[in-house]
Amino acid sequence: MLREVVRSTRDALSAHAFDPRCPSSCPIGSLALLLAPFTGHNPDIATFILSEAEQGWSLWVGVSGAALDWVLTQNTPESGWSEETVRAACLDAVSTGVHLVADGHPWTLGPGEVRLGTHQSTFRFDLGEHPGFSSLQGTRVDALSQVPNQHNVLRVVRGEDVQQWVLAERNGYAVAE
Repeated sequence: MLREVVRSTRDALSAHAFDPRCPSSCPIGSLALLLAPFTGHNPDIATFILSEAEQGWSLWVGVSGAALDWVLTQNTPESGWSEETVRAACLDAVSTGVHLVADGHPWTLGPGEVRLGTHQSTFRFDLGEHPGFSSLQGTRVDALSQVPNQHNVLRVVRGEDVQQWVLAERNGYAVAE
């Protein structure tokens, strides 16, 4: 299902969507290096990168096409599929499963963008400004948790400092510090 929508709308999406591999369209010049973990296309692993830049924080998400397709076919009827319907369902499937908490305070996802692909889809959500935080205790990333054997990797990148958690069913998809 996702494969057909991606094929039929690839040109339109390319004209209007961001390209996280292109430094001129990225808010972070070195983001192409951060997206390297997205290249594996393992359908059981999604990567969530919380990244700080001068413009504020962003959440970059890499999800396999197989996982998105599985979620869409499980949760949405096939009648009436359109580019808008699929894009909205994909954004919803990812955004509703991200519950960020910084130093005990909820951190709301801003508007999201998606670049759909048959092997890999990439999402970006603006998070705006946030003062330095020391803890993500209480953060839960259970997006796509209905996919069998799903694992979500959460990385926090602040300059050269990188923290990482592997979130899965066994730990309730929750950050434990």
